Amino acid sequence: MDLKLNDDQNMLKKVTADFIKAEAPPYVITEWYQKKIAFLPELYKKTADLGWLGMIVPEEFGGGGATCTDCAVVFEELGRGPLPGPYFSSGVLAPELILAGGSEAQKKSWLAKICDGRAIVVPALSDDQIQWGPRAVQSRAVKTANGFTLNGTKRYVQDGAAASHFICAARSESG
Repeated sequence: MDLKLNDDQNMLKKVTADFIKAEAPPYVITEWYQKKIAFLPELYKKTADLGWLGMIVPEEFGGGGATCTDCAVVFEELGRGPLPGPYFSSGVLAPELILAGGSEAQKKSWLAKICDGRAIVVPALSDDQIQWGPRAVQSRAVKTANGFTLNGTKRYVQDGAAASHFICAARSESG
């Protein structure tokens, strides 16, 4: 299997690296780290404007329709900084969860908002600090007349402080 980047991917890598050099040189990242800055909304908006949030989302839902490799090229460079913020949580994980399990209405409602930065959606999956996977989900979704009521505690949510919305894993009466 040939894992070499093609010309477009090399250009994407260079553009992303140049963005990091301009917007977040090492001394700036060090300053953010020292000040415990975990999210910069204006920088996040710039990445949305460049099409990097939800770039793997199909074009019909407002994304770039990029390949996983294209996405990996960009996010590898963003992580090289590393830029503080929910780039991977909201720009990749949340769209993948919505694409895999969301209804058509949810896809139409949420994916474009994630791609353009209007919504910062992060997964809130595990209730247990030790386990991962289905056994770690203990929160309950109880059916009500108006939808569902969620009961439980998500102990660790990556990028939760920056989120505007969450995708919460919960168990229903049927499991």
